Amino acid sequence: MDLNLDLEEDLALSGESYKHFINAIRSPATQIGYRNSLKRYLAFLKLKEVDGLLTTYPNPNPRHIESQIISYIMYLRERLAGLSASQQQQQGKESKG
Repeated sequence: MDLNLDLEEDLALSGESYKHFINAIRSPATQIGYRNSLKRYLAFLKLKEVDGLLTTYPNPNPRHIESQIISYIMYLRERLAGLSASQQQQQGKESKG
């Protein structure tokens, strides 16, 4: 699964939940980083709006939410491991060539 960050037109980073979240962050640079991370997480969950995390989520049970976060972290680790392996292969080809 590739999480495309060009989803601004598809994702609604708005609503009360988002406003409270983003306004609690003082640093503009941190806001940008968190906004991008939130977009990726929403894409992973196939949600189109932030309030969907709290309202239309398939199961608002805290344990289920925790499980989804763990699944997302595992996905990111696997993706990073895949990138590392491909970079190592690429470096090996360059050193031989």
